[in-house]
Amino acid sequence: MSNRILISVLCFAAIAVAAAQPGSATPKQLPKLPEFAQCELVRLELPDRVEAEIDLVVRFADMDRALLVRPYTMRSDDFRLLVQGADGKLVDHPAPAPRTFRGTARDYPDSLVAGNLIDGRLNAQIRIGSDTTYWIQPLIDFDPTADPKMHVVYQGCDVRKTENYRCGADDIDQPDHRAWLKQLANFEANIQLTGDMICDVAIDADFEFYGRNGNSVPNTVNDIELVMNNVETIYENTVDISYEVTTIIVRTGEPDPYTSTNSSTLLGEFRSHWNTNLPFVRRDIAHLFTGKDIDSNIIGIAYLSTICASTSQGSGYGVSESRYTTNMTSRTCLTAHELGHNWSASHCNGDADCYIMCSGLGGCAGNCTTFGTRSRNSITTFRNSRTCLTVEPAPIPLPFFDSFPTSSFDANKWVYVQGPTIATASDFREPWRVRLDNSFTPNNALRNDDLRTHFILMGGAPSNTEASFLAQSQGCEPGDALIVDYWANNLRWVNIATIEPWTTGDSVRRYRFTFPTAGRHNEFRLRFGVNVNETNDIWYIDNVRVGPPMPGDITNDGCIDDTDLSILLDQFGMTGDRLLGDINQNGVVDDTDLATVLAGFGQGCP
Repeated sequence: MSNRILISVLCFAAIAVAAAQPGSATPKQLPKLPEFAQCELVRLELPDRVEAEIDLVVRFADMDRALLVRPYTMRSDDFRLLVQGADGKLVDHPAPAPRTFRGTARDYPDSLVAGNLIDGRLNAQIRIGSDTTYWIQPLIDFDPTADPKMHVVYQGCDVRKTENYRCGADDIDQPDHRAWLKQLANFEANIQLTGDMICDVAIDADFEFYGRNGNSVPNTVNDIELVMNNVETIYENTVDISYEVTTIIVRTGEPDPYTSTNSSTLLGEFRSHWNTNLPFVRRDIAHLFTGKDIDSNIIGIAYLSTICASTSQGSGYGVSESRYTTNMTSRTCLTAHELGHNWSASHCNGDADCYIMCSGLGGCAGNCTTFGTRSRNSITTFRNSRTCLTVEPAPIPLPFFDSFPTSSFDANKWVYVQGPTIATASDFREPWRVRLDNSFTPNNALRNDDLRTHFILMGGAPSNTEASFLAQSQGCEPGDALIVDYWANNLRWVNIATIEPWTTGDSVRRYRFTFPTAGRHNEFRLRFGVNVNETNDIWYIDNVRVGPPMPGDITNDGCIDDTDLSILLDQFGMTGDRLLGDINQNGVVDDTDLATVLAGFGQGCP
C-alpha cells in the first residue's frame, strides 16, 4: 500500500520570512532568496528515499496536489561508473543506488513529476500542462545552515536572471554540417514515431565538479542523475527524445585531463581526450559537467549538430558549468540548452518564443523549461536524420510469451542481449531455443551471458501471475548455475532462482515462479544469466511466458493440448526429480497430474 505523507506549509511568498526552528522558542530570520521573484517555504517530513511507489500530498499556492511517484533510472543495462584517481587510471566503481524518481500529479492527467529524494531532502519538477512548471528544492541548497527539512517551492517563471551568463557556442568554429544536410534530404521531416527516440549519453565529471559535490562519488553521481532526469522530462515532453546514461566518469584526483577555464579550449580538451582515449565508451553524445569557473561569464558550450558523431574523430561533445548556481531550474535549462546545440538547435534570440535556446540563459522570453517553435523544428528534423538512435518499444502487456520462432531475438521483447544466441532444437521445442554460456565476458560482468526482457506491464496483476520457462543444462558441473532475476519496483534486480544442473541426464525441465508485490509493477523485467567457467558448460531456455498460471501446460507454449497429454502419458507412473509430467512436483507422475491436464485441456489454444 502506498504511504501518504502530508506536506504542510509554514510560510509563504515573501522573500525573507521568519519561522521557528524545531525545539526553539525564538524565530530565525530565513535568508533572502534573490533568485526568485516570489516563492513559498514549506517544511517536508519525508522518508529517506523513494523505495517503491509512494503518494505525497503537497499543499502550496493555496492548492493540495497529490504526487504519485516511483523509483526511476536513466541508466542503461550496461551502465558503468568509472572513477579516476590521482594516478590517472579509470577503475570500475560500484554505482550507488539510483535516487531519482518519476510520477504524476493526481487529478492532472497531463502532468509529469521528476526529481530525487535523498535523506528526506526533495528535489522535484512538477509539469502541469504545457506551460506551468513548479519546482521544489531543499532550502539548504541556498543556505547551508538551514533546517534540512525546509524546502523552497517556486514556479519556473519566478526565477530571476541574476547575472549576464551566456553560452559560448557562437564564439567557436562549428563543425562542417554539409554532410548531414545532404543526408537530411533523404529523410522525411514528419516521421511518425511509435515511441521516443533513445539517445545514449556518456558523462564526465571533472575534479572540480567532484569537489563541488563534497568530494563524494555518490553525491556526484546523484547530482548528475538529478539534472539529467529533469533534462529528459523536457526533451520527452517537447521533442520525443529520451536519454539513457551509459557511463559516468568521476575524476577524484588531479591531474585530470581538463585544465583550461577558457570555454572553447576546455571543449577542445574534452573532445581530444575522449576521441583519443575513450572511443570504446558506448554513446551517441558525451557531456562534461565541470566545476571550473569558466571565463567571461560563459557557463556552457557545445558543438552544433553532432549527435551520432564518430567516437574517435567526431565532435559529439558539450560542456555545462552546472554548479554556477544552486537553482535547479537554471541548472536543468543549462544542460538542456547545450544538448540542444548537439541536436542542431542554434540560438534563437529575437524569436518571440525563444526559451531554452536563448544565448543568455533565461534572458529572452523568460521560460527556460521548454523549447520554442524554431528550436523544436530544428531538433526534430535533425533527430529524424540520426541513424544511431533507437525507438523505444512500447511496454509489453500480459501475457508475455516467446517461443523464439526464428533464429533472431525479437528486439521489442528482448532489449538487452549480451552473449546469448538462438540455437536449433530437435524435440518438441523445435526449431529454436536460446543458448547461454560463457562466451560474453565484458570488463564489468557479474555473470557470463546476459538476456533481459523489455518492460512487462505487471501493474495490478493478480498475485498468482507467474513467470515460467523450460530449461536444460548440458555439460554443466555442480555450481554451473542458471540465474533468473526480476526487476523490482525499487530499481534493483532480485534473484528469483539459481538453478543448479541436474545429474539425471540432460532432460528438459519446467520452472514456474510467482512474484511478491515488488515484482508486480509496470516496469517488470526478467533477466536470464549463467555462472559457468568452461566453454562446454551450456544452458538452454525456451518458451518463456509471463501471465496467468497454466499448470497443465507441460510444454509451456501457452496451449494445453495433445502434446502435453502425450508427454504426461509417456511418463505416467514414473518417479524422479522435476519430471515434466509431474505438475505438482510430488515426485511421481500420477492421477493428480493427469486431472490437471484434462481440467485445462484446450486452454490458450487457437
